[in-house]
Amino acid sequence: MSNIFQEDVANVISNVSHESWEKLRNAHIFMTGGTGYFGTWMLKSFLAANDQYDLNAKITILSRNPSKLFEKHPELSTRLAVALISGDVCDFEFPSEKFTHILHFAVEYTSPERMLNGIVRGTQRLLDFAKTSSAKEFLFASSGAVYGALPSDLAFVPESYLGAPDTNDPRSAYGEGKRVAELVLSIASSEWGLNAKIARCFAQVGPYMPLDGSFAAGNFIRDALSGGPIKIQGDGTPIRSYIYGSDLATWLWTILFNGRSCQPYNVGGSEPISISELAQMVCESFGGDIKINIQRQVEGTSVRNQYVPDISRAQTELKISPLTSLDEAVKRAVKWYLSK
Repeated sequence: MSNIFQEDVANVISNVSHESWEKLRNAHIFMTGGTGYFGTWMLKSFLAANDQYDLNAKITILSRNPSKLFEKHPELSTRLAVALISGDVCDFEFPSEKFTHILHFAVEYTSPERMLNGIVRGTQRLLDFAKTSSAKEFLFASSGAVYGALPSDLAFVPESYLGAPDTNDPRSAYGEGKRVAELVLSIASSEWGLNAKIARCFAQVGPYMPLDGSFAAGNFIRDALSGGPIKIQGDGTPIRSYIYGSDLATWLWTILFNGRSCQPYNVGGSEPISISELAQMVCESFGGDIKINIQRQVEGTSVRNQYVPDISRAQTELKISPLTSLDEAVKRAVKWYLSK
């Protein structure tokens, strides 16, 4: 691991209490999405905590392409605490072992139909597996997309907001799929006592972030790495907030260990920033000489698009807050990518 990522993982270990990590003693975790951004942070921080506290815990990772996971993280091939099984989350064969925890981060489907089916069917398949394998602890990476389009006067969206994706828009497949998956988890909790922890995640930035997907920060870093210009597809006015990778992992572990079952927690940064300001922040992290290309002009009648979480529930109940400023988060991410 690079020095930056090693420091970040060490911060995750120290920012989650030893008492909380002890809840994984002799545990057997089953995780989906191990090759993705969430899965990478959770896997590496789990292994570090397992080593540091001698937890005697194990993790089994479901992957459609195990060789890809070993290619990305070759050190895993020598870790006795790690096992891989091949399969798709929607129809994988159940391993015969017993498990204590399930961490569900997988979603790699492209078309709206496959996206919706993958999220809902995959979650249901994992719930069936949880019941069969006696796992009672379940962490689900949901999304702020469950709230749908937000009114322009809502600066910070709380978990109590009852908005929803537009079911007449195929682009709502991701958000609606997450909403239905949350409901499926709630049903399992009420019917057979599953401890279902729900993390509604907003935008992120950090090492291992995809540079070719829907992550604006990742796309801006990609453009800057190639010499620019940094391309903003819209007019640059939408407002978002970003949580750094080590803070994200800290929050996810804390929600798993200490969150209330079926009570969703917003997971995100606390610093609202426009997309154009974020692009400028990335530019400055590269020395300030890269051009920024905004594709569309701001329309005088346009309503500003703001999608920022109210994180007071997690702060109050779980005593967690973002610890890395956005400026530092961007600088660390850029430094990590430049070191690769």
